[in-house]
Amino acid sequence: MTFPLGNHAGVSQRHNIASVDLTTFAANVREARAAAGLTQEAVADASRIHVTEVSRIERGLRDPRISTVLRLAAALGVPASRLVDDIATQ
Repeated sequence: MTFPLGNHAGVSQRHNIASVDLTTFAANVREARAAAGLTQEAVADASRIHVTEVSRIERGLRDPRISTVLRLAAALGVPASRLVDDIATQ
């Protein structure tokens, strides 16, 4: 997937965006939640993320913003690096 970055002297530049393996991120979130003994509802409340969104993230259906990753990490009591550990890009 490519996205234009701008136009310099009439030449459009393109940047390749890597795909991220959301399955690993989802598993990391689920494992951190289980280790903390929290429900999805408790994580949702603590992170101010809707419980449906937490569920979608844990199933690998959402590619969250960095701000969401940081809020999840804080709610789970883990560093954000723990949630993105071992994620592969394609």
